[in-house]
Amino acid sequence: METFLALLVLFIGSLIYAIYKQRNKTKQRKSENSEELIIIREEKNNNSGELTVNLSLAPGGYEKIKQQFEHEKIGFSAPQIDKNTIIADKPKEYPLREKIYISPEEFRFEGEEDYIIRLEQFPPTGFNNKIFEKVMIKGISYLSREELISSFISGSNRSLTLERSPSKRDKFGIKVIGGWRSIRKIRQAHLGWVPILEAAQIYTSYPPDIPLAATLRKIYKPRPFKNPGMRYDIWIP
Repeated sequence: METFLALLVLFIGSLIYAIYKQRNKTKQRKSENSEELIIIREEKNNNSGELTVNLSLAPGGYEKIKQQFEHEKIGFSAPQIDKNTIIADKPKEYPLREKIYISPEEFRFEGEEDYIIRLEQFPPTGFNNKIFEKVMIKGISYLSREELISSFISGSNRSLTLERSPSKRDKFGIKVIGGWRSIRKIRQAHLGWVPILEAAQIYTSYPPDIPLAATLRKIYKPRPFKNPGMRYDIWIP
């Protein structure tokens, strides 16, 4: 009887040990979407009974991922967007508008107000680098220049010249000088200044011996409660 009990205890102990060993044995299984690239290991701590999960690359997994990245650019490819999806930052697309020529050198786009005058001017020979575009003229609304600005806007053969003119008050100063043909004569006058932001960048980026040129691209005629305005581009050689 004692022998039987001893055998029974031995059998039960062996069974418990086998079950315990099986439960703590490292388990490997394939992740459903890993395509055998990742191995998931579950391990149970013998003392605390806490289950931990460890991830590792399968043999050859690194090479497979590298090849897949090189061929498919995973993570860097542009998402496929449905053509009907509305994108907030999509650039606006303006329809082509017909040019309506007011004179050989002036035009406006179809539908624009008649106070807008556009010009197509080319920079002087050798000035191939545009550094600023659509620049304003500072001081154009001063009453002391009202007659000059009015004559310039209503004139023809308009041109702009930029002249560096630093002073104690403004070491970045650049004059905007207009040239035009009025009814009676050819005129030239100081119309205003290059705004401080652009003038300061020119001062810090280009030595004084670098010449400047300007091409006029748009004029705004004065209208009720609105001062006249101009936009021009700045060029260097």
